Amino acid sequence: MSLSDHQRLIRLGHEPIDPLNDPRISPEPNSGCWLWVGAISSTGYGTLHCTHDRRTRLAHRVVWESHHGAIPAGLQLDHLCRTPSCVNPAHLEPVTGSVNIRRSSVPWLTSKRNVKRCRAITHCPQGHEYTPDNTYLLSRSDGYTTRHCRACKRVRDTKRRAKLRAARLLP
Repeated sequence: MSLSDHQRLIRLGHEPIDPLNDPRISPEPNSGCWLWVGAISSTGYGTLHCTHDRRTRLAHRVVWESHHGAIPAGLQLDHLCRTPSCVNPAHLEPVTGSVNIRRSSVPWLTSKRNVKRCRAITHCPQGHEYTPDNTYLLSRSDGYTTRHCRACKRVRDTKRRAKLRAARLLP
């Protein structure tokens, strides 16, 4: 949400989200977490549909923005409590993606061995070499970039086109 969206919400009379007044938030007394009991994504983060911009947003981001304004550009919210469904702004901190990953409790993200292993992969699973001519990069919506083999894509596309031709969906 940009700063102008936040200012627009304030103008519309939206106050910071309060856990005592929102039935989708359940304060947990021992940890201090505000647990989101509304819709939950497959990764455990709370989600909600925002009617003003007609999209589904992560609940912790909406709550943060209702208390502090826009999340600074280039930063992510790190859950200091390590509870994905927590939306307590006191448990969230804007950090860079690399800091967020370093703090992560997910071993495969933080393992130095994994970074070395990924750099050591020089061929795709089908045996084609990852060269600049045979590799293309895809930027995913979550900010990660993945590499793919052009030779394998050609094989997949050829099979897909043959299947469509057999079904008479392609000339």
